[in-house]
Amino acid sequence: MPHLSRRNFFHSITLFLLAATPGAHAALTPPVRTGATKSRPTEPEVISLPDGRRMAVHHFGDPQGTPLFFFHGWPSDGSMGLLLDAAARKNRIRVIAPDRPGIGHSAPQAHRSLTDWPADVRAMAEHYGIRRFAVLGVSGGGPYAIVTAQAMPGKVTAAAVVSGVPPLDEPGDVNMLAPHYRSLLQGHQSHPATMRAAFRVGRPLISHLIPDAFIHLALLRLPAPDRAVLANSRTFSIIIGGMRRSWASCSDGVHDDAVIYTRPWGFPLSQVRTRVDIWHGAKDSNFPPELARKLAAHIPGARLHIVPGEGHYSLPVNHADTILESLMHPSR
Repeated sequence: MPHLSRRNFFHSITLFLLAATPGAHAALTPPVRTGATKSRPTEPEVISLPDGRRMAVHHFGDPQGTPLFFFHGWPSDGSMGLLLDAAARKNRIRVIAPDRPGIGHSAPQAHRSLTDWPADVRAMAEHYGIRRFAVLGVSGGGPYAIVTAQAMPGKVTAAAVVSGVPPLDEPGDVNMLAPHYRSLLQGHQSHPATMRAAFRVGRPLISHLIPDAFIHLALLRLPAPDRAVLANSRTFSIIIGGMRRSWASCSDGVHDDAVIYTRPWGFPLSQVRTRVDIWHGAKDSNFPPELARKLAAHIPGARLHIVPGEGHYSLPVNHADTILESLMHPSR
């Protein structure tokens, strides 16, 4: 590899798979028992899409509430929506949280792009008889929330992006990312086949073999707000469980989901007409707040909320109630 040594490449892939997962490198010590038991989400419902693919869908919140589609981070699956369950019940929101294609229990979709996603959301909405709904994407789910809002303005009432992945079209944006992100982007650009092979090798390690104790020590740097939130055993188990389950369908699904973030989104942000709220922690070390500001500036009417004292992972946990209430009741 002319620009990235093999040693650094495989070191980076380990860091990327663990560090990019909310909570995977959560603390330097095991999570603190806070009285909450470990959460084991029920098995998702599996539905059939018009093209014959199977789509796994998790359900949280109030089954009779206002519908909200939740788009999980990377690498994770729809069980990540369990983090919103209590706040959703309080706000009478029905959370529908699908596994993306090739993730968890959803079947892969060949050659998919970001702009393919709204068709799957439309099919799910029709399956459940939902005419209008809000969308919320956390971290890697952010672009999926925005593309759905852009493609379905008549159906999407509002969108929220929380700790979201921004567009990475310009070198200056990439340079603002953490070193392990930059290394993996470089590795993908120069040796895509090697990258895919590394994900295949990593599948059994991440999904089964790497113990939680190693994950705690995977990285030694994390902002204090994130360490505090992820020391909670319930939060940790939800997030680590989602990371492990994301590999259930196939290793290529997790890889292909990651590749989408390296490409242009496929539509002008100026075309988004749905109301979008962008929430970002002032101490987010994954994606600096400057990138959230840039994203908001390109979406007409977007409302930007930079939350003091919160990091990438603490924000959606500590402010779930506020985010959901603002999404569903913007006048309050």
